[in-house]
Amino acid sequence: MNPIEKRNLLMVCNTLEISALTQLVNSNVLTIEELEEANLSNDKIVNLKLSLDKKENEEKSKDKFKDLKERLRTKKIKASEIVRLLKSNEITLEDLEEFKDERVITSRVFKALKYRINNSEFTPFQSIDDLHPMEEGRTDVYFVGVPGSGKSTMLSGILNYAFKNGLSLTDTYHNEGAKFQTKLLQDFGNGVLPAATASGSYNYIATSILGEDEKRHPFNIVDVPGEVFNKIHDNPEVESFLHYIHNTNRKILAFVIDSLAHEDGYSNSTNAYDQAIIYPNILQMFSRAGVLEQVDAIYLIVNKFDAIHDSIYSEDSRSFHELADEYLNDQFKALLVNCIETRKDSKSEFSIKVFPYSIGDVVYETILSRFNEDFSKVLLREIINDSFYVSESKGVNKIFKLKK
Repeated sequence: MNPIEKRNLLMVCNTLEISALTQLVNSNVLTIEELEEANLSNDKIVNLKLSLDKKENEEKSKDKFKDLKERLRTKKIKASEIVRLLKSNEITLEDLEEFKDERVITSRVFKALKYRINNSEFTPFQSIDDLHPMEEGRTDVYFVGVPGSGKSTMLSGILNYAFKNGLSLTDTYHNEGAKFQTKLLQDFGNGVLPAATASGSYNYIATSILGEDEKRHPFNIVDVPGEVFNKIHDNPEVESFLHYIHNTNRKILAFVIDSLAHEDGYSNSTNAYDQAIIYPNILQMFSRAGVLEQVDAIYLIVNKFDAIHDSIYSEDSRSFHELADEYLNDQFKALLVNCIETRKDSKSEFSIKVFPYSIGDVVYETILSRFNEDFSKVLLREIINDSFYVSESKGVNKIFKLKK
């Protein structure tokens, strides 16, 4: 635009609509300062600035929306952030549905995110002193692992497999544990994995599972917080935990190994302790306390194994089980050797079993897009085989036998 045309526009600026003025400024034909010098009315100045701000915000919103879409497409966003955006109305469920229609997210993921926005996360916080006493006459199963190793997710997978296959039996011993189990099943069924357990929080579930022998196998399942073991040598809560689990029950001890965190050097983990070092110490703690005298099996579970399989064993055709066994020998030899040596010193000739484990395909950190039930099936089968069962007999209410 030549100087004469620009001067003519400034002379008639008060006759122009706000939309026209907005377009002229956005096109860099005129500036606010030039319009003020041309005596544009105060009302129009105010409205013009509001219009320009609105336009700028709309452009920013478009850029932000485009960025979110790309982060969803590339899976570089956490479910917690998506939920925050929904709750703050920065995006809507209609936007998510549009993403689904455009195949940025799957229908299953859309369902899970919609469920998350309408259902609050629930992880009961229970200190060791608040835990319900474990019932005797059951098999105790302890899931032990550092923070973030996936204990609660693994427990959800096992319980979900049992429920889906009609193996989960009604158990009324511990009501709060039953509520927690119900919440885990409900969330899992909607594709939502458990929220991170509050630091130092224990979860206890009393449940019964029907075995292939049609016998009822009653369990005390305890999800032990990893923080208990971070300072195992000078943590008074360790003694409290050992006192809590002191009973006459037979036991299964499951070490949950976060293989992904181990391979990443714990750079993206909530845990700063090397599992290869801390787990043998935990094992020795159980040994000194006499717990291993009541243990029938120790499980070494290589969790998130699918996440490291492609990078380490991509060209290896052996089974996941064989590869997990090799991985433990390569990376956790001290733990394996300590298990073998403590068994020699124990009156209980417990078995030592290695398992690979994966919950399936996880996106946005806590959304399960596909459940791989094979690993949960194998693990549940072994837990049942290493546990007591209940048998009814004439004149006797319960007879507990050890199935091997």
